[in-house]
Amino acid sequence: MMKNLAFFLALLMFCTALPFGIFAEDAAPAGPQVVVNGKLLVCDVPPRIVHDRMLLPLRAVLESLGATLSWEGKTRTILATLGTKSVVMVIGSMTATTIDYVSGGLPTQTKMDVAPEIYNDRTLVPVRAISELFGMTVEWDAATQTATVTSGTPAPAETAAAETAPAEETAAE
Repeated sequence: MMKNLAFFLALLMFCTALPFGIFAEDAAPAGPQVVVNGKLLVCDVPPRIVHDRMLLPLRAVLESLGATLSWEGKTRTILATLGTKSVVMVIGSMTATTIDYVSGGLPTQTKMDVAPEIYNDRTLVPVRAISELFGMTVEWDAATQTATVTSGTPAPAETAAAETAPAEETAAE
């Protein structure tokens, strides 16, 4: 009797654990995700889909690329600077202002599909808008809900590693 009970319990445990092991790799991600220059971006507030546009924490994506950010709480204004460009966004406004210091520093305004918002004490911005304003490309995979952002320059950590790597390792990449 004890052997039958032990066998039954072992079989039950095996059968309940089996589906999780088989399907875990095929499961879709729990929500939208962002890949920046080939690396999955991990945010303390997950990206959100609002009006068919992905919003994500601004600091997470831009600081991973070496940008500097500042926040003016009274006006709810974001200033992001990356290289020779600055982008100004205001929470709730669908207009972003870009200043390219190389081309004379004249501001240009761009209409966005979705306005930046505050969500769980984080500033979320449309990933496509902010990325393209800084000259990056964005690809969307609807099946996996993944936005892939690619910049023309490597992240600061990658640049530092390449500068300190021996010549033969750099050439192999």
